[in-house]
Amino acid sequence: MKPPQPTLQTSIIVSHRITVNASLESLWEALTDTEKIKAYLLCTETNTDWNVGSPISFQGNHEGQAHRDKENVLKVKKIKF
Repeated sequence: MKPPQPTLQTSIIVSHRITVNASLESLWEALTDTEKIKAYLLCTETNTDWNVGSPISFQGNHEGQAHRDKENVLKVKKIKF
């Protein structure tokens, strides 16, 4: 029996750029304020203290499907306003 032939693996990178008509302060608040995150992540609860190494979780229910994503905060880059 012959060993399987190697297959060609392809990496696909997709990127998209948008312009947000907001101040840096407003944008940062929208990305880090747990109540504001609910508005664009469909009622998702975000739990974290935003410290490097701390857990961060996103959990909620969308169309009857419960979801939970959990990782750790890897890096925080503070923006100078």
